[in-house]
Amino acid sequence: MNCKDLLSLVIQRGWMSIAGFGTILLLPATVSPEEQGLFFSFLSITALQSIFDAGITSIFVNFCAHEKVRFHSSETERNDAREKLISIATAARRWFLIIASLFALLAGVGGFFYLRTSLGGNFDLGHWPLAYAILILAVGILLSNLSRIALLEGWGHIGDVARIRFRANLTSTAMLWLILFMGFGVWALSLSYLTQALVIVWGTTRLSKSLPIQFPILTSKQPLERKINWKQDIFPLQMRMGISYFCGYLVSQAVVPFSLKYYGPVEAGKIGLANSIFSAATTVLASLIYLSGPKYAEHIVQRNWHHLNKMFFRTTLFSLFSGIVGFSGILVVLITLSKHLDIFSNRVPEINILVALGIIGMANLYVGSAATLMRAFKQEPMLPISILAAALYVTAMYFTSRLNPTIFFYLITAGQVLIIVPSTMLVKHYFLERHAST
Repeated sequence: MNCKDLLSLVIQRGWMSIAGFGTILLLPATVSPEEQGLFFSFLSITALQSIFDAGITSIFVNFCAHEKVRFHSSETERNDAREKLISIATAARRWFLIIASLFALLAGVGGFFYLRTSLGGNFDLGHWPLAYAILILAVGILLSNLSRIALLEGWGHIGDVARIRFRANLTSTAMLWLILFMGFGVWALSLSYLTQALVIVWGTTRLSKSLPIQFPILTSKQPLERKINWKQDIFPLQMRMGISYFCGYLVSQAVVPFSLKYYGPVEAGKIGLANSIFSAATTVLASLIYLSGPKYAEHIVQRNWHHLNKMFFRTTLFSLFSGIVGFSGILVVLITLSKHLDIFSNRVPEINILVALGIIGMANLYVGSAATLMRAFKQEPMLPISILAAALYVTAMYFTSRLNPTIFFYLITAGQVLIIVPSTMLVKHYFLERHAST
């Protein structure tokens, strides 16, 4: 990746963080407490798209990148690569159309009935069904367009795609803030997502003209050996990643719709706002962890276990120290806003929940650091931990559905500190021990 592409990615992700923070500050001034709960419940349901994608985009990116190398070889290799690329594009297009339809059917319809039963008739939010339908349509468009994005990024257009996404985020954020200021509540989220989807489709459609194949891909004339074997090439990894993504959703997002149903939209709005802030902070604080992956891999290839462990210790320690500073700062800011600004007085959860979110964030930093280290071996040993964490959250939700939400966060915090972190330490210890002995 060249400097221009890297800068494009940094600008895109940086803008998304700034825009998200700006939206969080804007919400209390433009929507009611009930609508704030509905807003974050909408966001939690749209996050289900990661489960339907299940990381398959990265698989198609890698397949396309492999064929790009062959495409610039001999004439025979170029012809073979083009035929294989057509097969990849065909499989990607069909798969993402399927998952877009599944998302609309399962998440869209299921989410609608969940929201309707959760809201009941207690609040004047009767306009939300149409806004929700538009939101689901927009996410479906984004999912179906991932086939084109996967091929573009696999062909080396990562920076170009980032620039398209930046323009889409810029436009959709402007739409979101404008409609929020106009007082249309959750409609702002729906129309901003639709704007984002249309801008991305328009941009990637133009950019895809540079590919050696064109959409739509409907051919099926390739020899059998040149076609993607779904059962052999994709399905095994897809299943593991799908389970991991589903568990990740339960851990990071399910608390908001759960709060909407059992604690009401006002409490869901408070928890959703705080959860969004702490989740975004965790992503930023984990940057060094993600950047360490390639260096971990280098030490692994060299079987330099001493430097591997030393680097893991330094990276984890720095991330945890940054987490203490960052989460403490967030805690102070949220408490200050809730005490000194009237619009925030009923929009932030109590201090015990905020502290719990900070401790959970610290635990997630360690788990993420250990997972990055082990995944550098090109394996996925964290699946049992993901399942364990999801089971912990579901159990806590079940037993606290009629209790105070603070108790739910007490249980989750205790589970993270006493179960998930020690379990991760054990898995990492035996995983490294096994590889060091081979």
